[in-house]
Parts: sequence; C-alpha cells; structure tokens
Amino acid sequence: MEYAYFDYRLAETVTVNGIEKFWRHLKWSINCTYTSVSAKHLSSYVKEFEYRFKRRNLPETTLPEILSTFRPLSAE
Repeated sequence: MEYAYFDYRLAETVTVNGIEKFWRHLKWSINCTYTSVSAKHLSSYVKEFEYRFKRRNLPETTLPEILSTFRPLSAE
C-alpha cells in the first residue's frame, strides 16, 4: 500500500508535513499491524503514537523515561 506524500507549505518555514506524517503512520499501523482498533481503545493508541512520534529523534531518552515510571525492586 503506497501513500501519497505532499509538501504543503504555509510559509517558508511552516509546513503541515509533520502532522500528515503522524496520521499516515497511525493509519498504516492500525490497518497493517494491529488490523483493527475498537473505538473504546482508540484514544490509547493515539496517545501511544503521539508519545512515540514526539520522541522519534531522541531514542536514547525513551527507554530511561519509560523505566523511570516503575518503582525500583525491593532488595528482599
């Protein structure tokens, strides 16, 4: 499946390509990877993709950030 990719420019430095890329990736993932998503869980998928999309250029910070949300294991 191939998607058309257009270069829309509102001004010299302002483009809408980022948001188009986000929605294209989200739609592709739902249609190809997850096959379907219920309306009940759609907001969770969108939040996950938002998180991943915002950190796509910072892979070295993603894992420590995720791991920091868990409590340390006790030394029992």
